[in-house]
Amino acid sequence: QTVKTPTGDVKVSQGSGAGPDWCKAGTSVTSSGPQGVGSFVIKGMTTYQGKEVCESEWTSNEGTMTQYFNSDGTFTATVMKDKTGKIIQEFNYTAPK
Repeated sequence: QTVKTPTGDVKVSQGSGAGPDWCKAGTSVTSSGPQGVGSFVIKGMTTYQGKEVCESEWTSNEGTMTQYFNSDGTFTATVMKDKTGKIIQEFNYTAPK
């Protein structure tokens, strides 16, 4: 499915890989516009800091941003790397209970 927006096109495709519906490996979102082309791909379930989470990655010509999150949104971690693979920022968010 492709959605046209004022800043460019956004294409969404459902993955067919392993994982629950909320973290289906291979699901991708690709956007194109004045700032270039970027894509967001769900890699699937993984363990991050001892938590079972979904891993997704945004890739652009500037580098990557990997996000780890759980199904209820109470935990998110983001790791940003430049195009050489060097970590430039890393942060976690845990919602209060």
